[in-house]
Amino acid sequence: MFDSAAQRIATGLLDGLGPPAPPPPLADFVEATTRFALHSWQRDHLIPALVRAAETPGTRLAVHAPPQFGKSVVVSQRFPAWLMGRRPTVRIGLACYNETHATGFGATILDLMRSPEFEAAFPDPEARLPPDAPAARFKTVGRARLRDAQPSFLAMGLQSGFTGKGVDLLLIDDPYKSDEEARSPAINEKVWRWWTRTASVRVGEEASVVVMFHRYHEDDLAGRLIASGFASLRFPAIADRLPGDPTGRQPGEPLSPMRSLAWLEAERDRDPFVFLGQFQGTPRPEEGAFFRPERIELADAAPAAAPKVRAWDLGGGGPGSDFSVGALLARDEDGRTWILDVRRGRWLPDDAVRVIRQTAETDGHAVVVRVPQDPGQAGKAQAAQLVRVLAGFPVRTRPVTGDKRTRAFGLAAQVNAGNVRMIRGAWNADLLAELRGFPLGAFDDQVDALADAFAELSSTASWADVWTV
Repeated sequence: MFDSAAQRIATGLLDGLGPPAPPPPLADFVEATTRFALHSWQRDHLIPALVRAAETPGTRLAVHAPPQFGKSVVVSQRFPAWLMGRRPTVRIGLACYNETHATGFGATILDLMRSPEFEAAFPDPEARLPPDAPAARFKTVGRARLRDAQPSFLAMGLQSGFTGKGVDLLLIDDPYKSDEEARSPAINEKVWRWWTRTASVRVGEEASVVVMFHRYHEDDLAGRLIASGFASLRFPAIADRLPGDPTGRQPGEPLSPMRSLAWLEAERDRDPFVFLGQFQGTPRPEEGAFFRPERIELADAAPAAAPKVRAWDLGGGGPGSDFSVGALLARDEDGRTWILDVRRGRWLPDDAVRVIRQTAETDGHAVVVRVPQDPGQAGKAQAAQLVRVLAGFPVRTRPVTGDKRTRAFGLAAQVNAGNVRMIRGAWNADLLAELRGFPLGAFDDQVDALADAFAELSSTASWADVWTV
């Protein structure tokens, strides 16, 4: 089964760290225990990267691969078993969105390490397991002999911890349960705090960390880790012109025979934004797909007389929160939409109220102010407070309904048709970048405010019913 392993072990992978008998390379072990042939991206690129992480202390590596392409079979199942076979005293932590999911991987690893294939590949008795080893936490015989209370394998959830436990290798796989969780600012911050406050402070400089991920938006865990210095490998389902793909494919080539190009293109057409993030590892298109901001014409002066609306989208306030944004739009006599101004900041609630009042005074009484009304009593109370603060100005409160893409469709149609003008200003660059990345970018607060202002301008209701308090 492993006839070729004896020759290839001469390459020196993990030389001196394993038992005296020459065990198989990782690629051979994967194929022997999965019964399928590895594809080129796995054998020639992914697996060598994993081996380098195992033998190079302090490695920090983020790896994207599309869903259902065998990434977890290799990274979170075979790789830990193989490494414990080679180094029976190694300590491995595997973290997923919850401990139950990670424990499922642990159960598979236990089955592998008790299999005839594993025992044939790794005859060292130090790599054996006790019969009652639990899937969430277990020790090899070699690890147990050290009597240091440290497990060989530990399953973790990204909202729990591993206080008092060290690792030589930390694997993170499936940090989010779903797209909805990844897009939740609260859950995204919890996942990030797990890394910054729990995991990273207990992963020593000599330990290696490998993160397998799908991308959901620019500010997800993978995006933050890459921005903090993690090396990155990206295996897009369809080769593109963007950096990070080590396979050398020509644009348009599929990653492997597991999914045909026709199937991948159908997935792309069904939901291009999901495809870009989860299949391509690029949570934004090569150029704007939802909005085409290059079709917005810049101008130096606004139309003299036109209906105007300033809509506000309110963030949480303070560092790291969503921005609060007030976008001022107008509609000229030819039906074109004008973006006149954007106020944007991470203001604390009291400061935000003052900015909203000051902005209304600057805009003047001819500008309708639209403020959001979030669901629940707290949202109604906030809206009522803003109406009181804006006494003397025309104010409208509107419940926030519908998903962000649906709310932005009308504005996007006008932008993409070339019917939107924008006054030149220092705020232009940030707005254009956000439009280009929507809905997969790190921020969408300006889009939300623009969409609400556009909806107000386009309302068929008479403006005579505007609240003037």
